[in-house]
Amino acid sequence: MTYRLHEGIVYAKVSGVHLLVATRSAWELFPPVRQLSPLQGAFICGILKDLPEDDLLEWLIFPPKMKKAAVRQRYRKFVEMMDQEGYLIPEE
Repeated sequence: MTYRLHEGIVYAKVSGVHLLVATRSAWELFPPVRQLSPLQGAFICGILKDLPEDDLLEWLIFPPKMKKAAVRQRYRKFVEMMDQEGYLIPEE
């Protein structure tokens, strides 16, 4: 499954900080800015490239000590949270 960002939400990386920014059309639904961890920022970048989960996990570069299964679990948890909060919209 792929996802897209809610209309009015923009991803930005400013001075090394990963952010989701609500534009004027989304101000009533979301906080103005939400900071993401570097891994979450990488997840969003993969999502913006329309990569399905398996392709996204292959595309990511993560330290060798991180197990792919752990990254997959974090990705699924992140996507579920972002979906529940309305930031991500699932696409079939």
